[in-house]
Amino acid sequence: MKNSYAKALSQFEKDYEVLSKSFLECLENISSKDVNSYLFSSWCRFSFHTADFGWGKPVWKSITNEKIPNSVTMMDDEEGDGVEAWVHLDEKQMCELEKDSNLQAYMDA
Repeated sequence: MKNSYAKALSQFEKDYEVLSKSFLECLENISSKDVNSYLFSSWCRFSFHTADFGWGKPVWKSITNEKIPNSVTMMDDEEGDGVEAWVHLDEKQMCELEKDSNLQAYMDA
């Protein structure tokens, strides 16, 4: 697999199908009504708390107000020793998640 992708990157126009096939299959599965898809993204270690654009360090950070259904975005917490998770689920799924005993152990810590 590594060899196919490396070769395709060096001959992009010729081997475009090698690069796009997996991506297109993934998109097909995600858009299927029979598949429950969840998007996870980690923004950890991006140093959002130390960014200074001339107004000083931020006192709070967040992702955009654009809520992507069934998605989780993780970021370092302010102290730098934990992780915040921005979770976007429908109400029923969120209620089930909040009842999970494994998750509650982390939330109470």
